Amino acid sequence: MGGDEAHYSVKDADDCFEVVEGSGTVIDFCSTHYYQIEPLSALQDDYVTFTFQGDINTNELIKAENVYIEATAYTIEGKIYTVNEKSAKTLMKRETKLPRYNVTLWPGGFFNIPDGETISRIEYIFTNEDGTVSISQSDDSRDNEGEEVEEGIKEPFVFEFQCE
Repeated sequence: MGGDEAHYSVKDADDCFEVVEGSGTVIDFCSTHYYQIEPLSALQDDYVTFTFQGDINTNELIKAENVYIEATAYTIEGKIYTVNEKSAKTLMKRETKLPRYNVTLWPGGFFNIPDGETISRIEYIFTNEDGTVSISQSDDSRDNEGEEVEEGIKEPFVFEFQCE
């Protein structure tokens, strides 16, 4: 604001706030998460980037040599398509300076969705090569909200397709 070196901002409170009676997916700007999705709103023919932010909390996956995405697509027609192979297709690229990994994919092609079917959501987790270490929504909830997670329960992250 202005041409000088001064920078201005407005701060109404230190606490998080909630926006109610809106439309679209809930976005949590108050907590840091293991996952990041870009863009926040997409359709199956858009490219979508999935990021594992390994530096958010202490976790074992960050020690892995390679990080992969395992994902399942659900269509509005009731079909399910799973990709859980460990290959170049699911390998997440490590960013240069941060322990963060990402993969950009075209969902329709990634899951080989036939013409005439439409993906409604993708459920996914991040994992190491042999699948013994993973990060899921359960881990994110535990580390952000202190929720108790039952041993062995791994609720996946969920990305719902919509265009706003």
